[in-house]
This record gives sequence, C-alpha cells and structure tokens, in this order.
Amino acid sequence: MIAHPFLPLSFVMTILANMTNDSDVFAGSEGDERVPPDLEEKRRRNMIAARKSRRRKVLYLLMWLEGRVEELNQQLEEWKARTAAYEELIQQHGLSVALE
Repeated sequence: MIAHPFLPLSFVMTILANMTNDSDVFAGSEGDERVPPDLEEKRRRNMIAARKSRRRKVLYLLMWLEGRVEELNQQLEEWKARTAAYEELIQQHGLSVALE
C-alpha cells in the first residue's frame, strides 16, 4: 500500500472515530465560573476551527485515496489487456497457457 504523503492512517482513523457535533463539546460547561467568558469563547472558537481543519485534512485524504483507487484500477485494466495479448501471442505459437 502506498502511504499518503501527509497524513498517517492512524491520524485519519482517530479523527473519524472522534468526530462529534460541535454543540456536544461544551454541554454542561455553562456553569463553570472559574474560566472567564472571553477565554471560554476563544477556546470554543479554537476548538471548532481545529475540528474544521482536521475534517478538511480527512476530506483531502479521501479525495486522494479515491484518485489513487482510480489510478490503480486503470493500471489493473492495462495489465489485464497486456496479459490477454501475451496469452494470445503464446497460443498463436502453438504453446499452451497455464496460469494459476
């Protein structure tokens, strides 16, 4: 398997496993008086921005993988055509083709 140039598979699997709604993250944090409201808002915005960034990376990875699958399928069809052509050539010379 060819590795993705930027993201390790473990990172992607972690992101996909931990995707939640942004509204669920701060459930129950309204009563916390120890954190100033402006700091809490800044953390919330930062967390949302980080999630969006991770999702973009995952979407990029999925697009890259889809392209790679298409590329490999094209290569597979080319190799099948080559194999068929060589099998025909071998049979034209009176030899048998025994591929297992």
